[in-house]
Amino acid sequence: MLGDDIRGFCAALAGDEGARTYRDRWRGQLNRNVARKLSRL
Repeated sequence: MLGDDIRGFCAALAGDEGARTYRDRWRGQLNRNVARKLSRL
């Protein structure tokens, strides 16, 4: 479930630089998935 951004994932765990971009991408993907599910209702 890590996807292709293993470096970003590790940075997010460590609180390093690059963590924000990984979190932002993950949050955007999550928001798109939720919106897609809600539009089907």
